[in-house]
Amino acid sequence: MGYRAFAQAVMEQGWQLVDPLAADSCMAAGDCEIEFLAPGGSARLRVQVGSQAGAAVVQSWRARQVPLDRIGNTSAAAGDARPAPAAVDAGNGSR
Repeated sequence: MGYRAFAQAVMEQGWQLVDPLAADSCMAAGDCEIEFLAPGGSARLRVQVGSQAGAAVVQSWRARQVPLDRIGNTSAAAGDARPAPAAVDAGNGSR
């Protein structure tokens, strides 16, 4: 199946590209992997893209669950986390 049709069908279901810029480069070069994140972040879909007659085609794909942390965020969201301000850390010292 052509990658563009596959990606469009997946995105219509609410999945989002993890790295749209890398996906564009991958599509142009072929022979790479593109990752999608499910709505709500509960799963990831990895798509192996190859080339056939100059077109990007889906060679295989696999989905995996993404574990949730203790407050219900996906571990994928941890990349957006920022360190706590110094004032917050100052109160956590032992007495």
